[in-house]
Amino acid sequence: MPHHQGNQTALELLQAKQFKGQVAAIAAYPDQLAELEEMGVSAAFNIYSEAGSGFARHVCEQLQPNLK
Repeated sequence: MPHHQGNQTALELLQAKQFKGQVAAIAAYPDQLAELEEMGVSAAFNIYSEAGSGFARHVCEQLQPNLK
């Protein structure tokens, strides 16, 4: 979900229902990552840093550049 408050609310609802699975979340800022981890998220990712590596991977797959 793109909004930090939505991630927090969803996690609180899952915890209230005693969900035992792993939960991954995205955040835009380092302090949001820390908050989500403190709340019990199994994995939290910065959407901007992950987007950059994802874009690079996609470009390499699509364009198949000669990187030699």
